[in-house]
Amino acid sequence: MSPIWGYEVKGIKYAKTWGTYHEDMLIEQDTLTGTKYKIAYDSLNPRKSGIPEYPYPLFLPSEKTAIITGTIMVAWATGCEYQFNKEFKGQMKTYLRIQYFDRSIRKQYQDLKSGDRFEVEYLISNPIRSIIHLDKPLN
Repeated sequence: MSPIWGYEVKGIKYAKTWGTYHEDMLIEQDTLTGTKYKIAYDSLNPRKSGIPEYPYPLFLPSEKTAIITGTIMVAWATGCEYQFNKEFKGQMKTYLRIQYFDRSIRKQYQDLKSGDRFEVEYLISNPIRSIIHLDKPLN
């Protein structure tokens, strides 16, 4: 199974597949629709595009976000798994996310370990869309 990512250049929409994932890795996969990343494309031929090997998610300025405390569950050379608890639609929910980052970013946070706490920014209308900010520790 490959996730599909799309982008638009001068009013023309493009779509590509990105990587391969097992279905059990895409828990709540339909709620991840809309996650945004920076991509690069050829301005003369926008069909030629790429997403970084370890993409870093982002929010658009128009998206309403909030901050909450998140906890690292597992850390490795190119990412981490983190969780946070948030009430959503009247129910307390635990959100578990994986975020990848470039090895150079990981080098800055060599001491990252399970139990470390950081600010997590999430989309108010869909908290599963979240970003852990390693540059904002709360320990």
